[in-house]
Amino acid sequence: MQRTKNIFLPGSLFMICAAAALIYGCTKDDKASLGSKPAAGFTILGGGDSNSVVLVNSTPGPNIPYWVIPSTGQTLKGDSAKLRFTFAGTYPVQLVADGAGGVDSVTRQVTINQNDPSACDGTVIGFLTGCGSKVWMLAPIAGAEGVGPNMGDVSWWGNGASEPTGDRVCDWDDTWTFDFNAKQTLEYDNKGTFYSNGAEGNTGLSGNYVCDVNSDLPANQAAWASGKFSYQIVPGAGVNKLGQITLVGTGAHIGLPEEANNKVLSSASVSSVTYDIVSMTPNGGGTGHDQLVLALDAGGGVYWTWTLWSY
Repeated sequence: MQRTKNIFLPGSLFMICAAAALIYGCTKDDKASLGSKPAAGFTILGGGDSNSVVLVNSTPGPNIPYWVIPSTGQTLKGDSAKLRFTFAGTYPVQLVADGAGGVDSVTRQVTINQNDPSACDGTVIGFLTGCGSKVWMLAPIAGAEGVGPNMGDVSWWGNGASEPTGDRVCDWDDTWTFDFNAKQTLEYDNKGTFYSNGAEGNTGLSGNYVCDVNSDLPANQAAWASGKFSYQIVPGAGVNKLGQITLVGTGAHIGLPEEANNKVLSSASVSSVTYDIVSMTPNGGGTGHDQLVLALDAGGGVYWTWTLWSY
């Protein structure tokens, strides 16, 4: 009988439990060791002037904080984030806290009491709007619209010097008017016509590579015609760290409407398109027009670039 009792020594019991754990997995107590779900929280501090704030993560315990700023389209990471708002208003900001036990989020409102008095001093929005309303058109020069292996490079194809006033005048008479206001509104006017290029337009009615009227756009491309949209600016982003401009609204585009971020469209099926700012040149080349060069990555190593002048 003594030999039978010796089989159940504490060490043997430990071995049996360990083997069971390997076979059957973790227990509830094992899972609890990951920690509890974080309770996201943050404080809002002054940022040194009337239009800036600092967000500080106050979530208890170890966590990775992400800040989501809907008004600018930004997502930031870190225990604190400094934000600057151009216009008076109330803006939601969200903290997403990622901890070992799960993810929690909280949204609070930031209130800004005045428009930024220095908003147009050397800023993207100042260049884009002139602190009022500013009209942009494709520059009437060779290579104002083109494609290449890099942003700003039109070595694969660019429009000819005669096309802006010739075969493709219906694209070069388009206007984009950017407004300096809290809603950051944008109006696109294609003057009732577009260039049917095989991807855009109802080829069965008019054929390809001709100017056509908006009524010939198929229903799924109708939003590519004139419309009112909005825009957002992401400061310091993009290929040259000059910023990015996102046009918001189905059908919003600059240049070829079918060229979107990492895809080529057959219909107006995306709600926004983001363009990298390649350059901003006041009185570009002594032309008397401010010059804005935008580009996007259409995917597969293909990059489209557009040069615009202000009027």
